[in-house]
Amino acid sequence: MSRLWPVNMDRPFGSIFRQSHYIPSFLRRYYPFILLIILAVVLRSPAYGDSDVSLDEEFYLVLADRMIHGAIPYVDIWDRKPIGLFLIYAATRLMGGDGFIQYQITAALFAGATAGFIWLIARRSANNLAGILAGLGYLCWLNLFSGSAGQSPVFYNLFVAAAAWLAFRSNDSTCPRHIARLGAVAMALCGVTLQIKYTAVAESLFLGLWFLRRIWLTGQRPMMVAAIAIGYGLLGIVPTLGATVWYAAIGHLPEFAYANFWSIFDRGRLSAKFLAHARDFFLIVTIPLQVCFPFAVMRRWQMQRLNGKQEDFILITGWLFAAFIGFVMIGNFYDHYFLPVLPPIFIYIAPLMIRPLTGVPVCIFLIIWGMPGYSSFTYNREKHEKIMELTAAVSPYVQKDCLFIFDGPAVVYMTTQACIPTRFAYPDHLSNEVEKHAIGADTVEEMRRVLATRPGAIITAAAPVIPTMNRDTLPVLRSALMKDYRPVAAIRHPDRIFYVYARNDLAKSKGMRPFLPYADY
Repeated sequence: MSRLWPVNMDRPFGSIFRQSHYIPSFLRRYYPFILLIILAVVLRSPAYGDSDVSLDEEFYLVLADRMIHGAIPYVDIWDRKPIGLFLIYAATRLMGGDGFIQYQITAALFAGATAGFIWLIARRSANNLAGILAGLGYLCWLNLFSGSAGQSPVFYNLFVAAAAWLAFRSNDSTCPRHIARLGAVAMALCGVTLQIKYTAVAESLFLGLWFLRRIWLTGQRPMMVAAIAIGYGLLGIVPTLGATVWYAAIGHLPEFAYANFWSIFDRGRLSAKFLAHARDFFLIVTIPLQVCFPFAVMRRWQMQRLNGKQEDFILITGWLFAAFIGFVMIGNFYDHYFLPVLPPIFIYIAPLMIRPLTGVPVCIFLIIWGMPGYSSFTYNREKHEKIMELTAAVSPYVQKDCLFIFDGPAVVYMTTQACIPTRFAYPDHLSNEVEKHAIGADTVEEMRRVLATRPGAIITAAAPVIPTMNRDTLPVLRSALMKDYRPVAAIRHPDRIFYVYARNDLAKSKGMRPFLPYADY
């Protein structure tokens, strides 16, 4: 194992670990990796137990909860994320409890392990301490891009980073068999990655090509390289192919194929105003990286000329470029799309942290900049309490009837254990203009069908969280609310106000004064 996990105990940081006879050899060898996992668990603790960290994550948990009770993703509950992400959430749901802290600690372990691989790779061009600081920088910056808990890149970054580490290991070998074996493991990891998020295909493709290039440079025949390429391709698609075959076997291949492969192309474009705001957010938040990157390029260029590690320089540059392609390939911008760029960018700038004169200010600059992304225990606890308050307000009306969340936290489906009157349980799918033609169903007809089931309660909000609401489904909702429902509760969440509408025959009081929801639309 020491060959696979070489730890250069740089003085003075590692000397106490190397010299102490009271510390087990395992800890002396692996302490940076373990340290980063511990730091991840501690740094991310403010979010533990918060049921409303992210609209995406709480929906994944709802879907996972229904999965373990027999629901089939894409058939009974619709989304376009790969099945692997839901399986991770389902595994955490099987741990017991309310599910929130379970998936959040699991995500923290994934984040810490990813930081560990950042350390492993970064120390090839930096020292031990700089590698640890690069991993710590990654942990601090996750929260700036909505990575404080269980967004999909928090999970799949680990598999990509592990595959990238194997690619760097291949740079140390001239044995084609050894390189091919490393590549096979890396491609299997990339195959798992694709079943968590398909946009990782850019990084996976680049790493596969890198291993083929390394094999080619050993002087192998073109036919041999082609055969290995086919093998790599098969390894990369096995998880996706397995999921496809399973859905075909149960008779739901069309639903699976549309959700996974085609629906993304039917999504509408986000408004120009929203995209401009997102662009400005990205440019401002990444200022430290923009400042450091040119100096890192110069530093790495000088280093590779002196130490002869041109392959490492090409590999990290290519990986960073591939991750950036994954970030922009969808077109629409959401902040968490940038999360896959963080591992290669922090590895890239790690050499700037070697020298005390430059390393200390760079480290302080990056880490302090990332810390505001961490929300407080108080804020997260208040959000959770408001979700529980919303749950209590809804529960009396969904004992025998279903709940419909048009705009609000999907997690209330789980906290109330109410039945869901539509397979489009994620509120965006029926309320967001972007999704109007991208869910495989007519949104207006689906809205009418849902309302015809007469849900016991409907949740809306004072203001939408999405840039543009579906202007076809909103009038249908308004008509039903004004005719058959009355507002009975207003929950003042830290982010916005949620309204609970109860069906007229279930409402035990006159409730609030009727009003037109989303009056500005």
